[in-house]
Amino acid sequence: MKLFLTVTILLLLAGSNYAADWDLDKGSKQIGGYINLRYMSGDLYEYYDHGITVITLSPYFQYFIQPRFSIGGLVYVSKTVQGDDTWNSLSIGPGMTYYFGNSDSKYWPFVGTAFLITADSWGANGNDPFGGEDGTSGSTFQFAGGMMFKLVDHIHLKGQLYYQFNTLGGNHAEKQSGNVIGLNFGISGFVY
Repeated sequence: MKLFLTVTILLLLAGSNYAADWDLDKGSKQIGGYINLRYMSGDLYEYYDHGITVITLSPYFQYFIQPRFSIGGLVYVSKTVQGDDTWNSLSIGPGMTYYFGNSDSKYWPFVGTAFLITADSWGANGNDPFGGEDGTSGSTFQFAGGMMFKLVDHIHLKGQLYYQFNTLGGNHAEKQSGNVIGLNFGISGFVY
């Protein structure tokens, strides 16, 4: 997490040879965060005999390498508690997003994708359903689409529907997979 924040700050402070003229222009930088609500199902989550609903915080950074096209990184940090079981999760990885519209728009539809590395751990009272003694690790592929709305100059609201395909496994367990469909709502700030 510290590495991600350090890299984000360095990218923000780094000068650009191209001065952006509008929010989604080449050279613009976007910092934001989501609060997300998700429902998980599939054999990865069958330990609970039903799906799980989780609330997660997700900061992100994007740098526009072309007008409307950005690359960056995102983090998912979540904690799930059910009965005596506690599940902590951290996912981090690169992503890219394409926005539709022009500089005169007040809203921009977008599509994006990301690949995340995930590490999970269970509390002292928790029973790890994945069979790992020290938690689990795996990967996540995410596909998303949504809308960004301009509130005022440099500040936007974002909403996004996403699908994730997750694989996780414990130290001594076979990998399992599951699907996540969720909604993210957040706010973004632009520096240009």
